[in-house]
Amino acid sequence: SGITDIWLELKEDYKDYLERIKKAIKEIYSPGGDSSPLADHALDNGPFMALLLCSYANQFEDSEFFLQMKATVKKGLEFVSRDESGLVFNNLINPQCVYGFTDIVKKTGNLLFSSLLFY
Repeated sequence: SGITDIWLELKEDYKDYLERIKKAIKEIYSPGGDSSPLADHALDNGPFMALLLCSYANQFEDSEFFLQMKATVKKGLEFVSRDESGLVFNNLINPQCVYGFTDIVKKTGNLLFSSLLFY
C-alpha cells in the first residue's frame, strides 16, 4: 500500500511535469508557427555554404570545383532577404530562422551577424 501511494503521487507529479514542459515549449519561438514549424530556410544557410565552398577551394586549391559550383551557390544567396541597405532582413510578418545557435530567439528586422556572414 505504501509503494502504491508513492507511485500514484509520482504519477501525478509526472503528469504535472509534462504539462509544464509542454507549456514551456509553446513559449519557445519556432519559425513558421505551430501549424508549420519549419521556416522556408535559415537565413544563414546560403552564406555558410558560400563560405564552405570558398574555404574548401582555397584549402585544397580546387579552383575547378569552385568554378563548377560558383553559380549554384550564388543563386542560393539570392534567397536571403535583404533590405534596400543590403543588410540581411528578417520580415516581421513571416520571420525565418536565423543563426543556428540562436534560432529559437525570434529576431526580426536587420540582422547584423547574418549580414556580416552574408558579406
